[in-house]
This record gives sequence, structure tokens and C-alpha cells, in this order.
Amino acid sequence: MQADREEKAKQWEADNADKYKQWQEEREDTKQSVSFAYNLRRWNMIESAWKMNVLKRCYS
Repeated sequence: MQADREEKAKQWEADNADKYKQWQEEREDTKQSVSFAYNLRRWNMIESAWKMNVLKRCYS
């Protein structure tokens, strides 16, 4: 059961790796912008939400 979950999580991460990479690239661009603090906070929230989703899929 645990192995199945881990496999599912790996599969999900593989499927969404492109999206995550794109987010990180956009986040790098965002760091260059004027509203640095706001955007950084926004991207940190998106990133942590993404990680929470991965964890939820691993352990649910």
C-alpha cells in the first residue's frame, strides 16, 4: 500500500514537473520586478501549496 502511494506520488510529480519548473522560472522573473516583497510572498504561498498537494497525495 505504501509503495503504491509512493509510486502514485512519483507519477504525479513527474506529470507536474514541467508546471513546477515553469513556476520556478516565473518566480525568478518575479524576483526582478519592482513589487518584490509582494510577489515573493505570493510565489512562496503557491510553492508551499504545491508542496502540500504533493504531500497530501503521498499520504492520503
